[in-house]
Amino acid sequence: MISTTPEYKIIHTDDSSHTIQINNSSVTFHSTKGAIQESNHVFINAGLKWYAEKFPDNTNIRIFEVGFGTGLNALLTAIFAKNFALNIEYQSIDLYPLSKEVYNRLNFAQILAEEKLYYKIMTATWNEEIQIADFFNLLKINNDFQSFISRKSFDIIYFDAFAPENQPELWTGKFLKRFFTS
Repeated sequence: MISTTPEYKIIHTDDSSHTIQINNSSVTFHSTKGAIQESNHVFINAGLKWYAEKFPDNTNIRIFEVGFGTGLNALLTAIFAKNFALNIEYQSIDLYPLSKEVYNRLNFAQILAEEKLYYKIMTATWNEEIQIADFFNLLKINNDFQSFISRKSFDIIYFDAFAPENQPELWTGKFLKRFFTS
C-alpha cells in the first residue's frame, strides 16, 4: 500500500503502476495484475489500435469513455495519438472525479515519462472542451451516465465501468443498447 485517503488506497500492481482500491472493499479501478498493462490491452490495443488499423483513412477519431477514473485511458490514448499522427476528440463521463490529492499520487505519468501531458489532462476543467495538445481535445463530463444523453456519435466507446457485480445497472442489455444506433 502506498497511500490512503478516507475513500481510497493507492496500491502497486504487478506491472509497478498504481491502481486505486476503494477502502473497505476489494474493488479496484484497474487490474491488480497491471494497471498500465490492462489499459493498453483492453482500450488501446483492442480498441484504438484495432480501429486505426481497420480504418487507416480516418485520422480524426471520436472516443467516448464511460468512467474517467484515474485518467489513465485518456493519457494512453493521447500518447497513441501523438505517436501515430491521429487527431482524437475524447469525451469521458464520471460522476465522482478523483481529487487532486488522489491522482497526484498515481505513478502513471512518471512510468510513461508524460508528466506534463497527464497534468494537463487531469487539471482540465470539467464540462468544458479543452485542447490538451494539437492532436488531442478533451471534454470531461461531470454527470451520471444513466441520465446522460449525448447528441454526438463516436467511433470508439471505452466502456470502463466497474465490474457487473459492482455496477449491475450499467451492464444490462437495455443500458448497453444506448451505445448503438440502428
